[in-house]
Amino acid sequence: MLLHQLGNLDAAEPLSRAKLDSCRRTLGDRHPDTITAIDTHSQLLADLGKLGEALPLKRESLAEKRRTLGHKHPDTLLSVNNLAVLLNDLGRQTGDSRMLREAEPLKREALAGCREVLGNRHPHTLASVANLADMLMQLAPAEPRALLEAEPLCREALAGSREVLGDSHPDTLKSVGMLAALLVEQAHHAKPKSKVRKGKLEECEPLYREAITGFGNLCGKYHPTTNSYVNEHARVLLDMGRGEEAEKKLRELMSGLRASLGDSHPETLMIITHLAGLLRAQMKLAEAEPLAREVLGTWRELEATAKVPRNTLTSINILAELLHSQGKHKEAEPLCREVLAGFTACVGPEHPFTVSAVENLSAVLRKLGKDNEADDLFAKYQLKSHMPGIGEEEESRIQDAD
Repeated sequence: MLLHQLGNLDAAEPLSRAKLDSCRRTLGDRHPDTITAIDTHSQLLADLGKLGEALPLKRESLAEKRRTLGHKHPDTLLSVNNLAVLLNDLGRQTGDSRMLREAEPLKREALAGCREVLGNRHPHTLASVANLADMLMQLAPAEPRALLEAEPLCREALAGSREVLGDSHPDTLKSVGMLAALLVEQAHHAKPKSKVRKGKLEECEPLYREAITGFGNLCGKYHPTTNSYVNEHARVLLDMGRGEEAEKKLRELMSGLRASLGDSHPETLMIITHLAGLLRAQMKLAEAEPLAREVLGTWRELEATAKVPRNTLTSINILAELLHSQGKHKEAEPLCREVLAGFTACVGPEHPFTVSAVENLSAVLRKLGKDNEADDLFAKYQLKSHMPGIGEEEESRIQDAD
């Protein structure tokens, strides 16, 4: 639909839904035009972020294509891949690992089919290679073997995209960024001062530079995608011991975003937050604190009427951590209480965000000599053992760095 193509998604949705309803009513659920309408509407819903609504439509489309076209038809393989991508995104959004488990065999099926039908260097095959690699990287925290399997796929996707699509194609640049991210993960799994860690970081650093330049030319210097790669590059530079260079990059980006988008734009606030985190990692706590206060103040205004002020709660937590790290425990305490109350109300007492908030408030209470209240807090939330909260984690990181 033209509105969809022009990016007017909200206006396109009711028209797309009406067309699908009309096709079902006049042609039946299995007519090719109905299946096309299902594909169009499900993708529109996915683009709108309505992943849960899109899921049954993606399933319906795939089932019908398997029945009428066969398992190896290019349109069927495309639907297999699209369903897998949706499950992957839904799993990422909800934190439901079952979605990733369901997506994995679908992505493997799509890749095997594309290799057989289209060949290894077809753009759809390369996209399937990249999609499987991306999913494996998401599985890596629970399954360490996933990183080992993902690496050759990342390298294949990048080499193939350079050859078939060219260095400046968006899919090539995505593959550049994905390989860089994989190398960073491998570096973090290696021993702190090992040659393996050093080698992985040295390989990924120029890849991030390439991604920044490429997406800057393609999307714009201050586009969210470009910004995310600048931030990732800064983190790598910090890991390489080049903290001053990393700080300079984020300060330059922050200044540019303030000038182009304004102080209150979410992209600006995100980069300010990242800069505060980088300063904290370098123990420049006094410089990080005013940035964290600025971000919190702005998010309080922007989310004043939000039912789930997640950015506000996250910003409160960041400021509380900074205060705690500076020994300002009394000032951190009410902030930690606010975070705990907020996450308990928004996502429930068993959510990882809430559990982390319990641990952080407990750490602050113990620093203030309120051990009994900290123990009662753990009992209330039925946590079986004391976990390190803010402060203790910071101290352990500093000791590891030493």
